[in-house]
Amino acid sequence: MHNTYDKIFDVESFKKTLSLLGFDAFWANFIQTYVHKKRPDLEPTPGKFDIDISSDYFSLDNIGDLYEIALEHVNKISKKELGQYYTPKDTADFMAKKILSMYTNDAPIADVCCGTGNLIISILQNMPKQDALNALLNKKLYLYDLDNWAIQVAVMKIAILLLPYGAKKIYNNIQYYLHCEIGNFLGENINLPANCSVISNPPYGRLPKNTSLWFDCETYITNEMFAVFVEKIAKQSQNSVIISPQSFLGSNKFSILRRVLSRYGGVIYAFDNVPASIFNGKKHGIFNTNSANSVRAAITIIDNKNKGFRITPLLRFKNCERVLLFNHLDNFLGNSIYSDESPWLKVPKTLETLVQNLKGSKYHVSDFITQEPNTYKLTIPSTPRYFVTASARNLVRGSAIEIYAKDEAAFNKLYIVLNSTISYLWWRICDGGITITKETLLNIPVPKLTADLDLTVQEGKKLENSCVKIKLNAGKSNENIKFPDAYRNKLNMYILESLNSIDAQTALHSLHSNALKLILETWT
Repeated sequence: MHNTYDKIFDVESFKKTLSLLGFDAFWANFIQTYVHKKRPDLEPTPGKFDIDISSDYFSLDNIGDLYEIALEHVNKISKKELGQYYTPKDTADFMAKKILSMYTNDAPIADVCCGTGNLIISILQNMPKQDALNALLNKKLYLYDLDNWAIQVAVMKIAILLLPYGAKKIYNNIQYYLHCEIGNFLGENINLPANCSVISNPPYGRLPKNTSLWFDCETYITNEMFAVFVEKIAKQSQNSVIISPQSFLGSNKFSILRRVLSRYGGVIYAFDNVPASIFNGKKHGIFNTNSANSVRAAITIIDNKNKGFRITPLLRFKNCERVLLFNHLDNFLGNSIYSDESPWLKVPKTLETLVQNLKGSKYHVSDFITQEPNTYKLTIPSTPRYFVTASARNLVRGSAIEIYAKDEAAFNKLYIVLNSTISYLWWRICDGGITITKETLLNIPVPKLTADLDLTVQEGKKLENSCVKIKLNAGKSNENIKFPDAYRNKLNMYILESLNSIDAQTALHSLHSNALKLILETWT
């Protein structure tokens, strides 16, 4: 029987009751009432308030979102502040199917940084129901998180989903069947069970000061939480599926993580964050109002029986194309296999020959510049999105890299290469983050160009004034140059002809596209 608290029927009544009871008491009562309403056959004792479970707000899929709202409402450390991002249902299902493709029925299944359990729930929902129940009853399910109440919510969801009608005795002893580890997963006192399969969305952010780490941790020098989680999971599991930032693929900072992963094998799917992000889907259409997300993510499949990784290019898609994306991800995997600590390049497989030819170039941008200012200046906006440009015209903008060519001949070569799609390709495969670093810029290959470049460079200079684009950033104007496709394609042809790679023209041009269907046609 419910006491004097009002019925919870929307987010505001949810917050009101939360404030009245306090965080711990609220969730203890919420779990009691929710199970009472959803599974009365389990005969749980109802809590102090009622819940309108007919409302979409309180569907089983939305409980995790409500928990995050509760954390922020009571000023606890939010998952956002910890660098954790909600995993949309389609992404969770894709990850679950991948882990199940490597799974054997007698192996433990672990959700590291489980939160309220949406990843482990996706695994269980994608298993035959009897197999999922057997995994529970045979004590094969492991949950790891710092947050006790988040784990209790996960346990509640598993019980509601799996337990057969009338299984009151099992429900009353549910903690006997589930392994719940509450604490610092990175410490030496918490370890995965032998031969387990792991699914995880670890936190993204700097390691907190004085974090206790297990004794053979190698990636602590990165100072990044996700890197340390990936290392420990890789070392202690039989196989795993982890979603994390994709920055570890190319950054020198993460060479140690690539060295660790090189002992194993698998595949990696890399995603851009424009026009949509893997984390950008609506939270079941009712909670998410903020579409901004700067994380470029990767889903990494680690199989300890193999060695070396195949990688997709950095994939762009619209939210309306998510089904198409997940149905064809494996088609994007490149042919190259990476198994050392050098950068792992995100190359469309139809451009692999072109990239190999570029890597064979004797010279790079750094060979054509001088440190002394002169009249051969080029300004490169430092935040590429759909193209890289090098302008002879001064640009009004907050961030840019300025370089000076040694002479006119060097200027012409740099103007052609940096304004072509080649420079953009190099940045995308080596990095593809928010900015182009000077290090990446200076390492762009400059192939031998035999065409007369002067007239084409003069054409570009004349086009610059009519091709200025202005975008506001924090209320300030930032200028860039967007050349017409015809001009950029002309530059591309100079380079492709010099590399005997004319057949790569269409696939190269599609780097600037947002249309997943076009990318699928030209990159696979």
